[in-house]
Amino acid sequence: MKTTICLAVLSAAAIAACSPLPDAIAPAPAYGAFDNLSCAEAQQQLAAVSKELYDESQKQIGAATMDAVGVFFVLVPVSKLTGQDHQGLIAADKGKVDALNARLTTCG
Repeated sequence: MKTTICLAVLSAAAIAACSPLPDAIAPAPAYGAFDNLSCAEAQQQLAAVSKELYDESQKQIGAATMDAVGVFFVLVPVSKLTGQDHQGLIAADKGKVDALNARLTTCG
């Protein structure tokens, strides 16, 4: 009984340490960071940051998958150990996208 409980607790802890999917990552605040850009510059920046966000999201999906497999076989979230978790970059890019979209709403 104790072994089953210990295994369940360890499994839950390992799963909680897994890399989240991109949709579950909240944006990092970047309020007003792009207010000094012209509308054209903001549009260009938005295109560039959106591409970066897409690329990082694809890498994060791979990291989350790798973590799920690692936890299933050895109870270790592999991407956290190998530095392949892109959670911080995704949060920053999402914040930039939000700030750029806010800037573009003032363009006429």
